[in-house]
Amino acid sequence: MFLNISTWFKKFLAWCKKNWQLLVGISIPLILSVVFKRKQSNSEIIQRVKDDYQKEINVINEARTTEIAAKEEALKKHRDRLEEIEKEYQEKFAELGSKKKKKIEVLLKNYDKDPEEITRKISELTGFKVFKK
Repeated sequence: MFLNISTWFKKFLAWCKKNWQLLVGISIPLILSVVFKRKQSNSEIIQRVKDDYQKEINVINEARTTEIAAKEEALKKHRDRLEEIEKEYQEKFAELGSKKKKKIEVLLKNYDKDPEEITRKISELTGFKVFKK
């Protein structure tokens, strides 16, 4: 029996030598808490941790709500602008008379090898603005 205890104690000392940092890391806070006897109870600390956690969750939820609202607003603006462009296109297309259509067909035949010239001539004829990237 004494040999078993002796063997166990030697193994324990070997483990302590290998993991001394862990033992020091655990013992320092314990010693400090005994020496300085904290005024706050554990329940107060736990409550503060819970409150901080809840604040963080609220901030995350608010950020997500704001992000969703911003996306919806951007999508609404995009749809509105797209409707305006389609409406403007329909109006301009309706204004384009049959004479202009025939002139455009002639331009397409005459300048079929030069798309930039076709674009420029059609722009002059119709009054549409051409934007280059």
